[in-house]
Amino acid sequence: MKLLKELNSTETLFLMNPNKVSLKDLLKYTLIDLVYKGVLEIKIVSRKSHPSDKYVRNYVYVKRGVNFENYKSLSYERRFLKYFDDEYFEKMQIRSYLKAIHKGIDSDVDFKSEIQESENLKKYFGSFKINLFGLYSYFIRTNDGFKKSEIIDRELKRLEKIIKNPKDHVSDDLAACLLVGANILLIEDFDQELLNNFHEFISLNSVDSNLGNIDIDLLFTSLNAITYKNVGIYFSAGCSSGGCVSAGCGGCSGCGGCGG
Repeated sequence: MKLLKELNSTETLFLMNPNKVSLKDLLKYTLIDLVYKGVLEIKIVSRKSHPSDKYVRNYVYVKRGVNFENYKSLSYERRFLKYFDDEYFEKMQIRSYLKAIHKGIDSDVDFKSEIQESENLKKYFGSFKINLFGLYSYFIRTNDGFKKSEIIDRELKRLEKIIKNPKDHVSDDLAACLLVGANILLIEDFDQELLNNFHEFISLNSVDSNLGNIDIDLLFTSLNAITYKNVGIYFSAGCSSGGCVSAGCGGCSGCGGCGG
């Protein structure tokens, strides 16, 4: 799974299907990747919006993670981190945070172009893209880029087999799964139950020597936070320019709606 170790989840998505992958998914997995790496942290606070409120609600915040200070960010990641520079914001409610990020992106082409120019990806794309009537840009992969996307597809399928059936694989295979970063979340039907089952079969003694400086406890804590219905939901049932990222707003789960 060499390629999955080299690319983060945003780069993986983009390389596999640069012209069809949505801005929503690229933003979602950029945030997920930063949480996974401990650069940002998802914090869930349960409280009443007002003392007279009958219900306790979950409020989801984004804040600096333990690795924020020492992380060397990619250009397209900067828009996710700048709000916490110099501790200007201690934390931001995820709805407002995503609204600010989305508002700062002129178009999906601009964001995709930033991703394409990352050190890991630019060698897999041609030096130009086709622009159709100024409305649509078509990103062109090189032959090697096409081949690498096919390899990634095979690696993800292998990763899926290991994660779903950990008892059938040796510790080196399990360690390899932990080294692919947030790409682990790209496997089909990844959910909390699958994560818990996988964690159950991880033996720290047998994989620790393969993990280098990775903090396994932090890794699984990050994964638990990410899969706690608190990141993806704001990209799938959020608000438009008046709130989160996609169209419509029926009151985001855990955030109290657009006005809360």
